[in-house]
Amino acid sequence: KYTWTPSTFLSPGPNVSGPIATPAATTTYRLIAQSLSGMCKDTAFVKVNVVPIPSINFGHDRNFCTGKTMTLDAGNPGAQYRWSTGDTTKTITVAPPAKTTYWVQASVGAKCKDADTVDVNILPSPTVELGNDTNICSGQSVVLDAGGNPTATYKWSTGAATKTISVSTAGLYHVKVTSPNT
Repeated sequence: KYTWTPSTFLSPGPNVSGPIATPAATTTYRLIAQSLSGMCKDTAFVKVNVVPIPSINFGHDRNFCTGKTMTLDAGNPGAQYRWSTGDTTKTITVAPPAKTTYWVQASVGAKCKDADTVDVNILPSPTVELGNDTNICSGQSVVLDAGGNPTATYKWSTGAATKTISVSTAGLYHVKVTSPNT
């Protein structure tokens, strides 16, 4: 005769020698095994540890500019990791020369696993060439052009956000050009 306690989450029930335990949280079960006559009896304990299943979701593909680095994070602290690069850490830093697909598998124990992939796309860095320093006569102006980056955004030292600016006063002018999706 077998009696398992607690009797919850045991299939097919608490009165068999080897039930399948599916508790929602870590549970210690007690087994009382008793001979049919009831004269002999033994007690044993077993702990069933419930660990969370890792969940990895990189979401959408990632874009960044040539020459930059990006950190990919698998989350799930305490898990074991296996990356397509051979790394076994929670995060990796990448700087691929071309579009690359990375994958990672996180596991807790032998059966609790999840995996995901992400494509890292390389975008060309914007180019900026304002030309040589320029002299202008008093009362004249010069147009400064940040170059042929039609989908980029611009931020000039004057506060302007256009591809070109017209200046009529002496000074040092600079522009920050940012590619979209970076």
